Amino acid sequence: MSTWLLPLEALPAPSTGAAVLVALLVGAAGALYAYVTRHFGYWRRRGVPFLRPLPVAGNLKDVLLFRKHVGDVLHEVYTQMKELPYMGLFFYDAPVFFIKDAELFKNIVTNDFEYFQDRGFSPVKADLVFSETLFARKGDRWKDLRLKLNPAFTVTKLKRFYVLLQQKASNLDHYFDDAARKGEPCDVANACARYTMDAIATVGFGIETTALTDDNDPLHRLLRNIFVYSKLYLHASLATFVDMQLLRLLRLSLVPAPLAAFLRSTIWAAARERERTGTLGARRDILDLLLELRDKGRIAADEDTADGGDSGKRIADDCNGRSAVENGTAGNDKGAGSIENDMDGDVLIAQAFSVFSAGFDTTSSTMSFALYHLAKDQDIQDRLRRELQKVLHDNDGILTYDALQSVEYLDMIFSETLRLYPNLPFLDRTCTKNYNIPGTDIVIEKGVPVFGSLYGIQRDPEFFPDPDRFDPERFSAEKKANIPKSCFVPFGGGPRKCIGFKLAYLQGKLGLAHLILNYKFWPCAATPSKMEYNLHSFLLSPRNGVPLMCSRVEK
Repeated sequence: MSTWLLPLEALPAPSTGAAVLVALLVGAAGALYAYVTRHFGYWRRRGVPFLRPLPVAGNLKDVLLFRKHVGDVLHEVYTQMKELPYMGLFFYDAPVFFIKDAELFKNIVTNDFEYFQDRGFSPVKADLVFSETLFARKGDRWKDLRLKLNPAFTVTKLKRFYVLLQQKASNLDHYFDDAARKGEPCDVANACARYTMDAIATVGFGIETTALTDDNDPLHRLLRNIFVYSKLYLHASLATFVDMQLLRLLRLSLVPAPLAAFLRSTIWAAARERERTGTLGARRDILDLLLELRDKGRIAADEDTADGGDSGKRIADDCNGRSAVENGTAGNDKGAGSIENDMDGDVLIAQAFSVFSAGFDTTSSTMSFALYHLAKDQDIQDRLRRELQKVLHDNDGILTYDALQSVEYLDMIFSETLRLYPNLPFLDRTCTKNYNIPGTDIVIEKGVPVFGSLYGIQRDPEFFPDPDRFDPERFSAEKKANIPKSCFVPFGGGPRKCIGFKLAYLQGKLGLAHLILNYKFWPCAATPSKMEYNLHSFLLSPRNGVPLMCSRVEK
């Protein structure tokens, strides 16, 4: 027998300590596995078909590993469901009710809103700014603030904002003239982000920036990656949509401290200057309106309130808040609604942050995606330019608010862009009281997050034939009437629809109109053949910018 091959009885027996250690490790691993899979039987027990989850990741393995965008993952689930109207998913370890059926989608968002008033999004209370945004507020606190802010976005106020926006659109020339002169590719995503940042700073708060010309502009530095997170932050932010404890455990803030400090110092300095000079209320920008709400408990309504957005009465009715309307307090009197007026301190700063973030990041992404497709399809780009030139000619060379609104093809292009690229590719709600799905025995229990894929439903061939093709004709006057309303909701639907979507739409359309009137765009070698998304954000934004060639349009 070889000297190195010992009989089994000759091997040393494991020590008692080693055996105990192994047993402890096995026991700890078993306990950890049991903990991270503790909810995985939830949908089976309730008779709901579900996608088999993995420990820790749930059904978000490719998101967790940064292989795919969460919008793409949910789109894949939507497609795999085939005829299933709903399915159970797991975001990490949290059970999520995922809907595909368009009628059920409409019920949850609109018809049965009283059961689904809240978003699951729950930032930590220590995040003093984000937790007070309209997006994050819940229940009566959300309803009260929504009613108070609604008069800030009427058509009359949008027309005032438009005057401020026009100069900012012309500032785009500083960026594109240089690229056109040099004959070099330009990143239109970067340019659009600088424009929207510059525009929303002025329209919102009277802040003048140098974002279009200076990389060191303080607001540009703070906001340019506002929704681009590290791996840890991304998963923490996604977890807040299902009210997990990761943010609370790590005490992470979704509004970085330097940005929060900048907003506080800048906004309050602007407010004090207006009060000192007696110009408070003169600009009628968003800061003026927020200060009016702080001081008077209301924003003065315009005659066109019902025309300019959701009327206070309809919002209150939809939110099951009829008493506020009957008492004449829905957004009109101090202490309107059910909550005492609290528009001060970080509550006001939170609304300023909402305006900055929504008006800057999402609008610039939509403009970038639109320019990407216009560059790839010269016929569409040329037609838009001809229609804009005709409107400009008919209005003595001035693109007024009403003139811009009359360009139907521009609306069609924006709608088609938002169909393909909804800023937030999913819709989320939380069930606030047990809800029986009509015609079934299935009950969505109170506290369960409910998700739908906007990216999926807006690319469903049942509603949009050849869904991946960019085709603005889908939204012509004749064809858009055939699109079910619940199948095109890029800004969300029902009472929780984005309150500032008309301002974002106006800002984006004006910027795009100015660019197409003055520049011709076409792809370059670096232009992606297929759009890829930034995996470090839960919003849809271009992964590596949108490099295009451009030249000045001959007049």
